[in-house]
Parts: sequence; C-alpha cells; structure tokens
Amino acid sequence: MIRVKRQPGSVFIRGWLSMTGFIRPSGFILFRDKTPLRRTPAQQGFTLLEVLVALAVIAIAMGGVMRAVSLNVSNTGYLQEKTMAHWVALNKMNEFMAMEKFPRAGGRDKGEVFFAGHEWSWSASTVKEKIGVPVQGGDFEIGVVTVEVRFDEKDESPRASLITAVPLN
Repeated sequence: MIRVKRQPGSVFIRGWLSMTGFIRPSGFILFRDKTPLRRTPAQQGFTLLEVLVALAVIAIAMGGVMRAVSLNVSNTGYLQEKTMAHWVALNKMNEFMAMEKFPRAGGRDKGEVFFAGHEWSWSASTVKEKIGVPVQGGDFEIGVVTVEVRFDEKDESPRASLITAVPLN
C-alpha cells in the first residue's frame, strides 16, 4: 500500500530519494506502508509466473510419460512375436515326439508353417552326444534336438529356440 503525505515548504528536487519516501515535484512524498500486501477475495488466484512454471513442469512430465508409453508399445509387439515363435517351436517339437521321427544326427530339416496369421520359418537339427553313464551295453547315446524359429527365412537370429534331449539307443 502506498500513502501520500503533503510536505508544505519542502524543497522539491526531481527524483530525490530520502529515507522516508520519494519526493515528487508536486510536493507529495510517497511512503511505502509497512503492512504486507493482502489480496481481497476477488483477487485470490495464481499469478502468471506460477501458472507458467506449473505448465512447464507438466510438459516435462508428459514428455517422460509419452516416451515410456511408446517403449511399452514397441515391447508389446516384440514380445508377441517372440511368444508366437515359441509356440511354433513347441508345436514342431511335439510333432517330432508324437511321430517319433527326429531329424537325423548331423542333419538339418527346414520348413515353413502358417501360424497366427503369419508364415514362420523353422529349422531342426540333431546332434549325437555320448553320456558317460555306466549302463548295461556301454555308453549311452542321446540326440540333442534343436528347433529354431525365424520370422522370415532371411533372419540371421532366431526369434525362438527350443532344445530337448531324446534317447538314440
């Protein structure tokens, strides 16, 4: 709040700053009131600076949220493909077991299967391993069967790989 007080007979100096106030050329001295500024109920609210700071904080936070959401969406697609590829590998391995016909040792079988709206490329191989377990006829041989599933035949790394052991003797 600013109070105005008339100083009769005072010397008028334009722009004179004193300890008591500011002397105006009109002879009035402006004094700063010591009471803090209070807003009336009609003046309650936020200042423009407070609103701008709040908007800046919200904008920065929303940027982080949008990045997290986009990463989550891209991860969802990747995990869906990986799950479908794993199901293709399980189906192929179950097919081998049900028919008791595995790829020959040292060989590789390839093929394609239509699953979940996509043509998946698979390959299966068997490696012969000897296990040093004393059994009645000597060493025990097993076949390590690996089924790999790719999204396309051109993919270098498989989307899913499944390994199991089957007895060869």
